[in-house]
Amino acid sequence: MKKILVVFCVIAVFSGIFALMSNKPVVGQPPVNDNSQPGGERGSRQDPLPANAPEHIVYGQFFRHLISLKDQAKKNELKSKKKSKLRTHYKDKIGLKDDKAEILDNIAAESVREMAQTDEKAKKIIDEAHSRFPGGKIPQGQQLPPPPKELKKLQHDRDMSILKARQKLRKKLGDYEFQLIDDYIKINFARQIKSSAVNPQ
Repeated sequence: MKKILVVFCVIAVFSGIFALMSNKPVVGQPPVNDNSQPGGERGSRQDPLPANAPEHIVYGQFFRHLISLKDQAKKNELKSKKKSKLRTHYKDKIGLKDDKAEILDNIAAESVREMAQTDEKAKKIIDEAHSRFPGGKIPQGQQLPPPPKELKKLQHDRDMSILKARQKLRKKLGDYEFQLIDDYIKINFARQIKSSAVNPQ
């Protein structure tokens, strides 16, 4: 019985490494709808201290949420035949001009695609690890294997791809507009991201 529990714990760890594998709103991020009003959240150094989260986590979540809002805007527009405010939600919140917002959108979309590709590779590895133990049972006499090394490399590659997207954003936008975005993400957006521990039990 203990071995079965251990297998499930390891599988949970495997899966937890790439837990954010869908374009759902960020955990803790308030829902956004077409009635959201711009302004009032623009980041500044006078605002409360930003959340203490790694940049690749914060930017990865921000990029995913931005693109999820774009996708939702398309669905809303198909239904109502009117332009959805979700399409320009972060543009309005941060205070970006159209051309700068387009750069942000393009880089975010590219980053989300790269994350999805990495997540798909990780899923195949996780599924293969699951298949070795039908029913979550370790055969008699076998030891519990360590997590696949490929997952660690994929996680590193995923993190680095997000940081490269951040650097690309700085290069394409210039210091002033990049700082507007960076301040907003770290001060306003990051405060909504909450961590939660994985309980093996």
